[in-house]
Amino acid sequence: MVEKLVFVSSHKVVRDALVEADIPFALVFPERGLKGEYLKRFRARGSDSNFVKLLDDNWDNFIDELENQAGCTPIRLKAGQFLKDVL
Repeated sequence: MVEKLVFVSSHKVVRDALVEADIPFALVFPERGLKGEYLKRFRARGSDSNFVKLLDDNWDNFIDELENQAGCTPIRLKAGQFLKDVL
């Protein structure tokens, strides 16, 4: 069997639909303590300032939600890691 990777949004509605459809998935997200690193990454890649502010203001809430997601395999990125490092 050939394993396929499909990248989808990590929005809650998408995660809930995957769980509802009994589709196994990995959820990749940074460790909680890496807020500063990620805000710097987003600014460096030219993300909109409103997006950066949204993440800055809601970081802990977003991480809480991801850490508590049922029905997935969580993969936490460490400092300096990128998605390509855990695939």
